[in-house]
Amino acid sequence: MARYATCVLLSVLSVLVHCTGTDCNAQTKWIAMSLHNADSSVRSDGNACAGGYQAGRILTPGPTGVFLPVLWHGSPQTMTILDPRTSGWRTAEIHSAWGEYQVGSVQDLNRVGYAALWRGTADSLVALAPTGSGYTGSSATSIRAGYVVGEARKAGNSHAALWDIASGNFTDLHPTGASISEANTTDGVRQGGGAYFPSLGMGRALIWNSSPNDYIDITPAGGRGASVRAMTADTQVGQTNFGNRTYAALWHNSAESFVNLAPPEVYYSTVAATTGTIHVGWARILTVGDHACAWISDSPDGFIDLHASLGPGYSASDARAVSIDGNLVTVVGTALASSGRLEAVMWRAVIPAPGVLGLGAMAGVVAARWRRQPPTATRRPIRPSSWPAVSTRTPLP
Repeated sequence: MARYATCVLLSVLSVLVHCTGTDCNAQTKWIAMSLHNADSSVRSDGNACAGGYQAGRILTPGPTGVFLPVLWHGSPQTMTILDPRTSGWRTAEIHSAWGEYQVGSVQDLNRVGYAALWRGTADSLVALAPTGSGYTGSSATSIRAGYVVGEARKAGNSHAALWDIASGNFTDLHPTGASISEANTTDGVRQGGGAYFPSLGMGRALIWNSSPNDYIDITPAGGRGASVRAMTADTQVGQTNFGNRTYAALWHNSAESFVNLAPPEVYYSTVAATTGTIHVGWARILTVGDHACAWISDSPDGFIDLHASLGPGYSASDARAVSIDGNLVTVVGTALASSGRLEAVMWRAVIPAPGVLGLGAMAGVVAARWRRQPPTATRRPIRPSSWPAVSTRTPLP
């Protein structure tokens, strides 16, 4: 155990940043670690974190390599593969986690994809197929409090979808007048995402109340191509376009509450996940590149470039999930190594109340909590365009 703690402290790089937002006025030390296990995979993606563990996917070696869902508990050595091939599936991946549950997608031997639900083990896999006629597949993007959201494919188009785990009920959330819709997130009561309406000629950010036409449109005035990527009961985050640029967006349940989180030096940005007070995503920083980032406030002043803590061995990164346990914040994402390999990565930091911890204590707390994380349980990824093209999602116009 002591050897592992020493290894953690010696093998990671850290960066000091200053939070100028209203929710954080202390210096915070972020510690970064690659979760990539080179013995088992040629690529890995960190997509989720919850309850002390991280989740995502790996690509197996060889010309017939496939994506497999995995869990980590704070290091590459703790990786567990939830191999779907043992129960007759071809490939699968995890997109989101909540408590002891994970959701994502699984593909059968005919390469038809379905939304998938796990409970921490390979044999717990359940495929969530849409009920009704005309559907040709599905995928899950988020889970909260017994509800799963994602997309169901019908007539060649994506439809926002909702599953109730307890009852098994499926609801097609596709609103009247839309050609494409997507449900990216849920707070356990409502669902967030977006839809493209041909009559308006633009994508709109929507919050549904579990019914296709019971929604509110929170697209800001003058915005287009907007979408909600993550949400809590009172906070929604995502992106919206103004002109030819995409901006990280934050709302509090209405279009009028919209906040542009992008600092002046950022050309393109999006928020992929939130705890309600801490938001993470990625930003294209002018003359620098595509970097994972966080906001420790509801304003551009809280912007933090997480990429710098990875060190010089990585050229790009993004952040896809965030969780908080007391003062300990965990962020999970993916980074592009200088070798050209994509690697799952994790950032951790203690963000104390003002005056609670000094910088010297932060590293000790992070290391101590890191090594004692219990080996028990806890979108679709939003990738920078400079990375290898692997996403199958069509962005809303």
